Amino acid sequence: MSRPSHGYHDPRFEPVVDAFDKSLDAGPFGGASLAVYQDGDLVVDVWGGIADVTAGRPWSRDTMALAYSCTKSIATIVVLHLVDQGRIDLDTTVGTYWPEFDANGKQDVTVRQVLAHRAGVPVVDAPLTFDDVVDGEPVLRALEDQKPLWQPGTAHGYHAITLGTILGEVVRRATGSTMGAILRRELSEPLGLDLWIGLPEAEHSRVATVLPADPRDVPEQLREQLAVMLTDDTAIRAVTLNGAVPIPLVGVSMESAWNNARLWAAEVPAGNGIGTARSFAKLHAALVSEVDSGDGEPRGPLLRPDTLQDARRALSSGPQITGPQLPAPHTVWGTGFMTASQAHPLLGAGSFGHDGAAGGLCFADADARVGFAYLPSQFGSLPDQRSSDIVAALVESLG
Repeated sequence: MSRPSHGYHDPRFEPVVDAFDKSLDAGPFGGASLAVYQDGDLVVDVWGGIADVTAGRPWSRDTMALAYSCTKSIATIVVLHLVDQGRIDLDTTVGTYWPEFDANGKQDVTVRQVLAHRAGVPVVDAPLTFDDVVDGEPVLRALEDQKPLWQPGTAHGYHAITLGTILGEVVRRATGSTMGAILRRELSEPLGLDLWIGLPEAEHSRVATVLPADPRDVPEQLREQLAVMLTDDTAIRAVTLNGAVPIPLVGVSMESAWNNARLWAAEVPAGNGIGTARSFAKLHAALVSEVDSGDGEPRGPLLRPDTLQDARRALSSGPQITGPQLPAPHTVWGTGFMTASQAHPLLGAGSFGHDGAAGGLCFADADARVGFAYLPSQFGSLPDQRSSDIVAALVESLG
């Protein structure tokens, strides 16, 4: 049975909403939201499905979703905002801000190398618990003690959670405030956004429950490929911090720590950004155009053109040095942002942002002056085409 969306869209973007409605049917137990800005105007703002299956709570206009690694794009924007203010230097070592990080061969790691997944510390060897991750300090101590898995700067491997932990401590040492506090005070509140890293308890009732993918939607051939790839467990250790924060991955586990409100309230700047799709899209739109701040004053673009252009420059591409050796095409990263590539064409060469584990995607496009966010609550089948189909429809609508 078809599950139509609710909300608003400019008629020019009817194909986008049609593709979104099909995505709702692909995950019948969850829900999703989608927002698109063009030239600072909200042209698509739709939602549908169920936010909480247990309670029977439908997805509403103000439902917020956990963004997983789409959060990396938000963390990158915060860091680049501080770069523009002269409070952080991308090409200075992490140890300049956080001296204890220099131990065990990490003294030459730069902030930019962390953002480009080239720091050599995608995992930690120390055993960690869920309580350790929520507390934060044990993870910092583990990173201080960790030896790089490769010579920093010479290769790349996805720093699924450690990227955010390192950047968060750099921001705290450089400014005296946490990344979540900077995000709220200097970006979310001035732009009128429902967007947090470290969600206040008063907002928890609005968060959608994350659901695993239906294992029946994974073809047997793909299951066999996953089994082979997972013989190297580095990638799983990276996305779960050695199992401390399980994530529902077909072929690995149906368990998840990400519906725990204690994790929502903590700051995990690589993965626990929470907000509405409208807010994620608006923040990205504000990188490439002016947007209405809600107080009558237009704001944007948020970053200096040279800062943004520098961040979009490709730094990491091709096979990763650790984890499963996936076939081409491969993801390409600049300084924090995932950039347009054969693996992720997005709207074209002007696009940059990040995707997320549950199938979400947020990005900006400098050429089309677009801000985009798609946030589903249920992991998709494999391969997951939901966001790709929506972006393809957006390309069609933009002509």
